[in-house]
Amino acid sequence: NTAYSSMLPKEVQNAYFMLMLPNKDDKDCRLVVQIAATGDNAYNTREYLAKQLIHKNIGSLILMHYKNIGSLILMHPYYGTRKPHDQFGTCCNTLTDFVLGGFTAVCEVWSILRWLRRDFGHNGPLGCTGISQGGALSINTGLIAPFPIAVCALMPAHSAQPVLQGALGTQVEWDTLAEHGNLAGVHEAKQKVDKLLEYTNIRNYLHWGKEPVSCVVLSALHDKFVPESASNTLIHYLKQAKNFTHMENAWLSGGHVSSFLLHCSTYVTAIEKSFSTLAEKCVTKETKKLKWSKSNSIL
Repeated sequence: NTAYSSMLPKEVQNAYFMLMLPNKDDKDCRLVVQIAATGDNAYNTREYLAKQLIHKNIGSLILMHYKNIGSLILMHPYYGTRKPHDQFGTCCNTLTDFVLGGFTAVCEVWSILRWLRRDFGHNGPLGCTGISQGGALSINTGLIAPFPIAVCALMPAHSAQPVLQGALGTQVEWDTLAEHGNLAGVHEAKQKVDKLLEYTNIRNYLHWGKEPVSCVVLSALHDKFVPESASNTLIHYLKQAKNFTHMENAWLSGGHVSSFLLHCSTYVTAIEKSFSTLAEKCVTKETKKLKWSKSNSIL
């Protein structure tokens, strides 16, 4: 019930999520909020990851961790049950909707993290993770986290600019944008969009954070959606984020889709590592003092 929520279509205003815990009423486990990738219109893919986080499969064995990782899977704004009635599929009707969807998701994850701690009564470590768009939004959440959290991002970019101007640019009706905006052709329309998407650049928010964050970033060597230059720019920026007290990155030998399919176990390990370094290098339970650590180690 805010002025901001009134800007959103009615279908988008209410958030929906799936909560998966290692054990019923387990409020001491590590718990990660999963943010959707572009086009992730349901819970299925992230539910699969959630099961891997609860039970780590090695060969034919299922090893039960002494402290498993639960998941809260957020339905993304403008997707699935939150899709406006006049929207076809997962493609937003306008670029403004696209930007609003990401901003809304970050605000919601921030609120969910606070709700989990204050109202739900979860005592265990909290974090957020996501693939592609979800990874970038996880990092944005880390930059404004209400308390220390773990962040793990798979194939994120530093901004939506290189993605929409690249592989996903085919989903944009550039001629229509130019016509409706009274612009002199597609080139000018792309320049206007580039300026709009500058608001998604994490460079703008590097110094907002106050709470320590442990972050692990996984990038793909053969990614056609998130170019290598965008991955390197992201890593360069995160080293400057004052509240990212531990940050490391690794490269996967795959593309934008195959990296998740072929390296899911590595992704699970990276999420686990973001939590372990949060406890070991960012905040000590005894003193609550920060331990500043920057790392570029490979998983």
